[in-house]
Amino acid sequence: KLLLRDASVYPYVLLTSSRYGDSGHRLQLQLSPDVPQLIIDLNALTPQAVRAMASQALKGDISDELAAFLAEQADGNPFFVEQLALDLHERHLLREKDGVFGLERRDVEVPDSINTVLIARLDRLGSQVKAVVQMASVLGHEFEVRILSQMLKDDEHLPTKVKQAEAEVIWSALSDVNYLFRHALLRDAAYDMQVTERIRELHGLAGQAMEQLYANELDRYAAHLAFHFARAEDQDRERLYARLAGQRAAAQFANNDAITYLTRALELTGEDQPEECYDLLHLREQVFDRLGIRKSETSDLTALAGLAERLNDDKRRTQTSLGWASYNLATGHYADAIATARQAIEVAQKAGAVEDEAEGCIQWGRALLHQAKYAEGRAHFERALALIGDRSDPRALAIKAGAVRHLGTVAADLSDYPLARKYLEQALALSREIGDRVDEAATLNNLGNVARYEDKYEEARTYLEDALSIRRESGDRRGEEAVLNNLGEVAREEGNLTGARSYLEQSLRISREVEDRSGEGIALETLGKIAEEEGDYLRAQTYLQQSLALSHATGDRRDEDQALDDLGQLSDEEGDYAHAWAYLEQALKLAREIGDRREESQALALLGLVFHHLGNDSAARDYCQDALTIAREVGERAEQASALTLLGHALSGLGSQDEAAQAYQQSLDLRRELGEESLAMECLAGLARCALIGGKDAEALGHVEPILKFLSHEIPQGVHEPLLIYLTCYRALIANNDVRAVDVLKQGHELLEQRAQVFADDGQRKLYLERVAAHRELIAAWVAQQASIEASGLKP
Repeated sequence: KLLLRDASVYPYVLLTSSRYGDSGHRLQLQLSPDVPQLIIDLNALTPQAVRAMASQALKGDISDELAAFLAEQADGNPFFVEQLALDLHERHLLREKDGVFGLERRDVEVPDSINTVLIARLDRLGSQVKAVVQMASVLGHEFEVRILSQMLKDDEHLPTKVKQAEAEVIWSALSDVNYLFRHALLRDAAYDMQVTERIRELHGLAGQAMEQLYANELDRYAAHLAFHFARAEDQDRERLYARLAGQRAAAQFANNDAITYLTRALELTGEDQPEECYDLLHLREQVFDRLGIRKSETSDLTALAGLAERLNDDKRRTQTSLGWASYNLATGHYADAIATARQAIEVAQKAGAVEDEAEGCIQWGRALLHQAKYAEGRAHFERALALIGDRSDPRALAIKAGAVRHLGTVAADLSDYPLARKYLEQALALSREIGDRVDEAATLNNLGNVARYEDKYEEARTYLEDALSIRRESGDRRGEEAVLNNLGEVAREEGNLTGARSYLEQSLRISREVEDRSGEGIALETLGKIAEEEGDYLRAQTYLQQSLALSHATGDRRDEDQALDDLGQLSDEEGDYAHAWAYLEQALKLAREIGDRREESQALALLGLVFHHLGNDSAARDYCQDALTIAREVGERAEQASALTLLGHALSGLGSQDEAAQAYQQSLDLRRELGEESLAMECLAGLARCALIGGKDAEALGHVEPILKFLSHEIPQGVHEPLLIYLTCYRALIANNDVRAVDVLKQGHELLEQRAQVFADDGQRKLYLERVAAHRELIAAWVAQQASIEASGLKP
């Protein structure tokens, strides 16, 4: 089910196999009805197939009598057919006449299980060959002859013994150095027929052989070494390689494996080794952070704090405080993030650890940035730069690059794109100077976003594709997933929703592969927005609910707040104002709890929209004015534009058309400054409605002309009420006796019908069509127009 999730657009086949259950029933996959399935029941081999398989194993034809005997005794099991035929031949119970094998006698004794046959076959091997087979079984189903040779101290006769076992159909060659047991059961039989002490000894030999052969790449084989030394009961070596395996797994984003190995290494590390315990816990805590397993993360951070105190180590105290700051940032506890960053700075100052102090400043600045406190955040990033000064060691330069990159983020958030580019290009040069490919990719990603904000989509794609290439080269799957998200945003803003969805679905797959639940939530949220813009409200609801659940589970309160905002806006578009109100009240409360002023402004503005739709324009005006005040305080121009548009709705509803037109015009000016053409259509439509109400029909037509030009090639994306834009254009054209009114109304009605069709529930569809005023009025206009056309005798 997991592999087939969201896979309808990909041309591939999933082939699975299974045995019948103990009850005699076959495995049933619980898949949705739209997933085509073909079940091929292999069942038992037919008598003809049994004959063919036995002939292949014996390298000759078999008699009818032997074929019938094998079919009866093996019950159609392919592996049993092969092994029983070989067993009979090795026991000299077959005779060969004229190239045809037959039974020597009828009263042949047959073993009662396949395992008995396998053990008997292995026992009949020569003692030296049998010893080699048993030794190889310790290495697994597939093994490398070089390791076997090392275990046998370079036995000069090993190649002959290996070939002899191959001739006895024990294994087959995959290459000159790799062999594969004919069946896992055959390998298991060879392994299990040895005494425990011998198995322990052989695992020890295998581990030592691998240590010698792979001395220069032990981390690559650490998982195998940890396994062998665990079976050899050599706990010191097992601990060493479990740690190496955990480090490698963490670097490759094999998160569950990393946790398993690091936990085992911790179990083997005594309390008399606090430094080792600290280092293992620190690495595991970072993996828990990546996975969003917050309870385990906090447990490890608490243990780390205790160990740092026990060791009386200021370096580790600082490191732990920085870990808490990172945790608090991820979970939206910004005041706590600042407190723990301050604690890290104080300890670093006491210890004279300038670079740790600078990192604390960066964490503090990031917390302020999340709260839209840009000036204060900028001050902390600049302080980090001042602390680093002229230091030129790699870590200092990496911190410097990070601080400069965050200064670029501040400038970008304040829409000062030239300054953002200046900072980010400095950061890019620094990361390239020290050869930090991870930081280089992060900076290219940010440059791509700045170009996107400026509507320079080709340039944005170039930056992002360069970042993606680096992420893939370095195996940074989590970083790859983030860049794919941004490429999806570029495609979305260009109006290429199909391309956007493709990027986001790739990102979603990777986030699930590397178990990055935070990244998964972000991808789901953006897919929800894409579905909403396509008018597929049910799919959007599903994605956004999944995103909300993930952000709540991981404790990521900022993403949870954004998901609540999105769900509130979606519910408002559907005409479900009760749910919209509930979602947005939760979003507002959460934004205030975490101190995120930008999100607070967004939630207030959307609540204003809901109250406007409920007919309470006084409350709507108050919410929008509060939203506008906050957006201006924090310097968020896009949020100012949004609040002004919705304030225009409320003021118009209150009959204050001049004030409404002023709000719409201010919003329009901001949208044009920001290059947000699609969103500008909503402002123009508002101005046109104000003009119509004031009897200024020609002025209204002037406002809708650029809208009509836009509608000729695309549907407005990201606006709150796209169908209200069509309705406004229709009314302005009718007021001016413009024949284009018919076509505009038709376009709007077709879009409304298309979006209404996605609702499977009749009640929801009715709510969407009748509760939303613009939709209701658009339908009424369409019905009236059709009636007029019919009455005139003209064809529609």
